[in-house]
Amino acid sequence: MGLRLFIATYVVVIYLTLPLMEPLLRRAEVLAGRDGVALGVDAALLVCAVLAALAVARTAGILRAAAFAAAAAAVLGAAWFALDLPQERVHFIEYGLLGLLALKAAGRGLGAAVAAFIFVTFVGATDEFIQHLLPMRVGDLRDVFINAVAGGMGLWAGLLLFRR
Repeated sequence: MGLRLFIATYVVVIYLTLPLMEPLLRRAEVLAGRDGVALGVDAALLVCAVLAALAVARTAGILRAAAFAAAAAAVLGAAWFALDLPQERVHFIEYGLLGLLALKAAGRGLGAAVAAFIFVTFVGATDEFIQHLLPMRVGDLRDVFINAVAGGMGLWAGLLLFRR
């Protein structure tokens, strides 16, 4: 499967799981408690950041990896304080990965990075519009911004990972 087809499938999966997120999180909260779910999502964010830093170290060197890790820690810390709901943190992971994949598919250069960012922002805005239409979800402009920031973080990681 080509990367663009994979990205299209990934976006469709994001959209199709929107009605399922609330019931799944409620079930997880029954099993693990609200704090347990939040801790699990935070752990997933941390794992993503560590894996990205390791990949950057492998491809771009230890100094760039250290800079990436410091910036990622700052963003994750800000996300920890700003993103109250586990759903927002899950979106942060989803859109960070989408930004990374979109950059890889778009190619090299500033135009490709801008196109990838516009794509991720559009997908995030569409996500929030769909949530606005769903009875148990809320579409929010703040969440469009969160999705765009997460996508931008993924793009930034991609710029470090894919540079030659």
